[in-house]
Amino acid sequence: MSQNRNRLLIERFYHELWNRFDKTIFPDILAEDLRFRGSLGQTKRGLAEFGDYVDFIQRAFPDFSNEIEEIISEGDKRSLSSLIAALIAVRFLGSRPRGDTFSTQARPSFNSGAI
Repeated sequence: MSQNRNRLLIERFYHELWNRFDKTIFPDILAEDLRFRGSLGQTKRGLAEFGDYVDFIQRAFPDFSNEIEEIISEGDKRSLSSLIAALIAVRFLGSRPRGDTFSTQARPSFNSGAI
C-alpha cells in the first residue's frame, strides 16, 4: 500500500469518522475484522463493537474533535499524534462535565488497504 493511501486513510479516519461521527464510511476505510484499542483503554473487535464505541464517545463528548499534528509513515509502520479537544457533556468515568484538551498518539495498522 502506498504511503499516500495510508495517509488518506488516516485522514479520513480522523476527519470524517471521528470529527463528524460518520459511521457510513466504515466499509470504505475499516477492515471487517478491525481490532481497536481506544484512548480510554476499551478494546473493540469488529465493526459492530467499534460502532458502539463511536456512539459512546459521541454521547460523552458531542463536540469531540481531532486535529492531526503529525503522521509518520515508513514501510509498514505508522504513527501519528493528534490533539483531541472535547467538552465532557455527561458524568463520565467519575468526572463531572468539563472542557479538556489533551494529546494522544495512535499507531494504526493496515490490512488489505483498510485500517
